[in-house]
Amino acid sequence: MKKEGKKFIIVDCKKNINIDNIYTFFSDLLETDYEEKGQSRIYYVNPEKKYNLENIMDTVNLDFNANVSVFESNVIYNDNDMNTLISLYHKYHQLSYSNISLLTLEIIRIGFEDINVIKPIILHCINKDTQLESVVLGMFDNNLNVSKTAHTVFMHRNTVINKLNYIKKETGLDLQNFTDAVVMFALIKRKPK
Repeated sequence: MKKEGKKFIIVDCKKNINIDNIYTFFSDLLETDYEEKGQSRIYYVNPEKKYNLENIMDTVNLDFNANVSVFESNVIYNDNDMNTLISLYHKYHQLSYSNISLLTLEIIRIGFEDINVIKPIILHCINKDTQLESVVLGMFDNNLNVSKTAHTVFMHRNTVINKLNYIKKETGLDLQNFTDAVVMFALIKRKPK
């Protein structure tokens, strides 16, 4: 039986007069309860659901006259990974919206110091499955072309697409998106110290 993963969203709001309204807005939007951790509220959300938070954060900050930042995690399977991601988010976040891809890019930009910390959290499913790893490497060898990758790894094109969708769901990285592919490439090629 496969262990259930969870996804979480961190909402940080600098103290202001609208803080209760802001947190109520996110509770209603995300349709879930929260847990407080320090200054942050952690919302546990459905891993299958897409929230499009990136598109609303500028509007939220303008409408509420606030400084709100949000982090959207990938699927995680244990509390240690969750606590590590929360810690890395607080250490590196610069934007009103961040996700696993943007967080990893920020770690890379600053100097790879924590790349080996975040790598196993993101690549947990790929490290355990040689077929997934061969699909990822095949995508890089074939310039992110799904048809060429299918031919190279001896799989049907639809099978490769299904595996890419699974990778996206588990890691939060879409290999058909250039930025996410760069992050995946950096993680896969980075040798542990």
